[in-house]
Amino acid sequence: MRQAKFSIIAALAACGLAQTPPGFEPAVEANLAVIFEAGAVEEPGTSFTIAETAQLPTIGTAEPLEGTYILLVVDISVPGGAQRQKLLHGLISGYTSAAEPNDAGIYVLETADPASPASYIGPGPPPENPPYAHSYVEVLFVQPDGWEAPAVDFSGFGNRFGIDVGKLIESYGLGEPVAANYFNVTGV
Repeated sequence: MRQAKFSIIAALAACGLAQTPPGFEPAVEANLAVIFEAGAVEEPGTSFTIAETAQLPTIGTAEPLEGTYILLVVDISVPGGAQRQKLLHGLISGYTSAAEPNDAGIYVLETADPASPASYIGPGPPPENPPYAHSYVEVLFVQPDGWEAPAVDFSGFGNRFGIDVGKLIESYGLGEPVAANYFNVTGV
């Protein structure tokens, strides 16, 4: 098992680097700490297994945040036709920052409703030949005042597959991202 405290410190050290994969929009430079029970995303693009990423990760920042936030989680590497597609793995609202950092110096963000409006679905990339690492991007946005969850049924894959991240951000009024990170999982 990875040492979570060391992993979190390493993740914070990456703050000056791009936190999103090359070509992903919006590009984000501020680091979002993403921590699974098996360990933290030590640097953007760290590899994990399907089992290690099955549960919604803990997220946090190096500085305390004011207000309420929304977490977007998307796989940008889904096979589907001539080009890779995107799959929404979570759109979770109501995150607020802890007032004090944890032992690793992270201001953990928590949500009262991890199912709203689109609960987290853990990675499950199919085996591919040759093996292909899927990139799962986490982007944190300020939740606008008076924001209401969209009236979209995200319970199945129909409204999650093939999403346009830019249109989703615009239609939900999310604005500029606060922080981001990503990890990779390869189907086996």
